[in-house]
Amino acid sequence: MKISLNINFIRTIKVALFPLFLLIFITNISAQSYTLNFKDPTTYTTTCGSVNPAQWEVKNDSCILFTPVFYPDPDAGTGDSIMVSFTIRINQSGNLNPDDNAYIHQQINGGTYRQARKYDGNTVSCVFIYTDSMKVAKTDNFRFRIALQNNSKTNFWQIKDGDIQINNVKYGGAMPVEFLNVNAASDNDHIDVSWKTASETNNDFFTIERSTDGTSFEALSTLNGAGNSNTTLEYSFKDVDPINGVSFYRIKQTDFDGRFDYSEIKVVRFAPEETGFSVFPNPVKTGESIQFVPLNSNDNYTVAVYSLSGQKFSEYTANGSSSVTIDESIPKGVYYVIISDDTEKHIEKIVVQ
Repeated sequence: MKISLNINFIRTIKVALFPLFLLIFITNISAQSYTLNFKDPTTYTTTCGSVNPAQWEVKNDSCILFTPVFYPDPDAGTGDSIMVSFTIRINQSGNLNPDDNAYIHQQINGGTYRQARKYDGNTVSCVFIYTDSMKVAKTDNFRFRIALQNNSKTNFWQIKDGDIQINNVKYGGAMPVEFLNVNAASDNDHIDVSWKTASETNNDFFTIERSTDGTSFEALSTLNGAGNSNTTLEYSFKDVDPINGVSFYRIKQTDFDGRFDYSEIKVVRFAPEETGFSVFPNPVKTGESIQFVPLNSNDNYTVAVYSLSGQKFSEYTANGSSSVTIDESIPKGVYYVIISDDTEKHIEKIVVQ
């Protein structure tokens, strides 16, 4: 049996398929996205837990996974903002306790992490899927963190390769400014703020910002950046009118094209005289109460727990009480406890076990 082919027909198919293939290729190249890959350390950071080439597992511990800092893809959409869609999957062994919790938090522009979702181990489903989208400005940056808390030596929380996917974003590569040694320290009648940069790319200027709560910041002053530099440079600023009590300082870096990023947050106390204030017990376990003295138990105080880098983990209101219970979602580590009312503010370091 002879088989005859219509050459012109084949040529027509080739001509039709080539632009389609080219279109698909170009689309894949231009699309920007993130996928968690435990073989690629640029796609995640963990505080503890077990990481193997395909997954991260947490047993009998409280651990956190951080994504990289993301920047919206400037080619995604039109205008000054875009929609970022994402999917986060969290697996569990299926028989955890109700007090074994998983938390998903979001952070925008270096601010406070805010809880987006919470799951408990008593839920029947073994896989929790959080799919959503959010509108962000093209000059924003953001990241996610997933905190897993488990009191079992046999059961587990688990996140696998590909369980976190985020679309319309860029990440990794050279940061506009690589900060070194950001410091804020009290010195007699002022606060010294200083920092170094290991490199600068397209850096227009720095803004020194201050806050009383670690969330809402005010601009104090600006300093010109170096534009582009590959050598270590030093900068300093003196706050000659400091706030009496606890303050938070950070450095905002702005590019020539308007994009910006933040340094880590530094916490400092300006107090000419020591108060004798104390917190106990210290160390304290999650789920246990801490006492604070010598405050008046009839007054209302705000009690906030911050990481050493100045990120707020939780906040409580002590109404007529001199104690609060430490949230079980807080991982083990060293923290600042800041207790304040309308007239005074105190800061102490505590160890959470």
